Amino acid sequence: MTATAGRTTYRELTSLAAQQVASAATALTSERFADAASARANLEAYWRLLGAIHGHAWQLAGGNRRVEGITASITPEPADRAAVRFIDTLARAARHSPDWDPATATDDAGASWLSAARALGTANDLLATHRDPHGRLRSPDAALLEDPAFRAAGYATLADLAITVAAADRDLALRSGQAGVPWREVARRLPDLEHMASTARDLARESTLATGGRTLDADLATARPGIRTGDPIIELSDRIDRLRQNAWQLTHQSRVGVDCLTEYAAAAVIAHTHIAAHLAIDAARPSEQLPAHSMARRARDARSAWAQIHLELRELRTATPGSAALRREVAAVRDLCQTVMPIHRDATGVHASGQAREVRALAHDTVRVFTQIAGWNATVFSSLAATDQIYTPGNRLTGEQVSDSPALVQAKLDGSLVAAPVEQFQPLGSSYDLARTVPDGEDWNVATSADPNQVAYRLPLRMA
Repeated sequence: MTATAGRTTYRELTSLAAQQVASAATALTSERFADAASARANLEAYWRLLGAIHGHAWQLAGGNRRVEGITASITPEPADRAAVRFIDTLARAARHSPDWDPATATDDAGASWLSAARALGTANDLLATHRDPHGRLRSPDAALLEDPAFRAAGYATLADLAITVAAADRDLALRSGQAGVPWREVARRLPDLEHMASTARDLARESTLATGGRTLDADLATARPGIRTGDPIIELSDRIDRLRQNAWQLTHQSRVGVDCLTEYAAAAVIAHTHIAAHLAIDAARPSEQLPAHSMARRARDARSAWAQIHLELRELRTATPGSAALRREVAAVRDLCQTVMPIHRDATGVHASGQAREVRALAHDTVRVFTQIAGWNATVFSSLAATDQIYTPGNRLTGEQVSDSPALVQAKLDGSLVAAPVEQFQPLGSSYDLARTVPDGEDWNVATSADPNQVAYRLPLRMA
């Protein structure tokens, strides 16, 4: 899904931090602090922001595991190497222990610095949800954190923040002295940021080279957000995204019940049936014909592929059971599809009611998501087949398949379960290939590879 819809995202948090730092710099040039106590609180707020920049750079670089690897490597990414130098120059800010409560900084500058620090802290927490304590990825979008271009885009934002913060130190010193803080104390309380500013400029340069002067139009929300139930369109979007997250997670489990794959196929058939009917409404509008017709056709083709997948999977068994939670999720998706994209059946076929335009973005995103899910489900199925975890009723075997085995002959007669032969998987594999293939000439910016570690969305360079 569009992981950013209606949720606080990484891009929004870093943009907020940049806005607040710019506001603080402007306020310092035009406003004085109320008194010495206020000045001291603003000085501590300044330290707090420096510590937040350090913490976020460390998190973006990958934490202890990656920072140590970058330091030890003889050929690290230039932007990563510059980031480690930048982090080292801010180490003092990370260790600084305020002896004044920065929350008392009510002046515009101090309040803005604290707001920026909170935004960066929240961005830290957001990134942390995508990795477990050992550094392993916990979501399909977490692969972005391993993308050098994504990290470089984040470094560029932090470098700009640090340069702006460093440039404010003279105005901060002047306003503190004017408010009654002794000049010797001002000098002691203000950090020496000359070296930090130098490494920040180096980081900005290396990040610009790494991204070609552009920034990634790739965004992250929390790895496993809750379901928002106030609006059925939003709830359906969230539940489809949860199916996506879980489908990716299944690729990291050694034992998965084939019933789970059957549930995904059922959800895909349901969703594509509703989508195909509703996109047909848009296809009938002259101004929307080409894009709507293309996506409606894709939805119909995907529905057919998923229906075949469902038909084949229903005949297979594994020792590992299915998931009751997944069944409940699919049931909820079914009910929400009928609420958001209602259809009815009669003797002439399936028909949509309501306005397709209202749910067009959701429908398009859902088709894209199930293209990804097909790839991940295919990976799971291939793993089950390769480890002989799939069984089939013996009466589905052909005479040729049982001719050399009395045990298989008996299984064919009584219908007992036997290990499924490899050739039985070929039609299913072909159906998965159809479900996860983007038609020629259609650029959906989705990764359709079954590789579970591939970046989930191939997004163009543009992010602010």
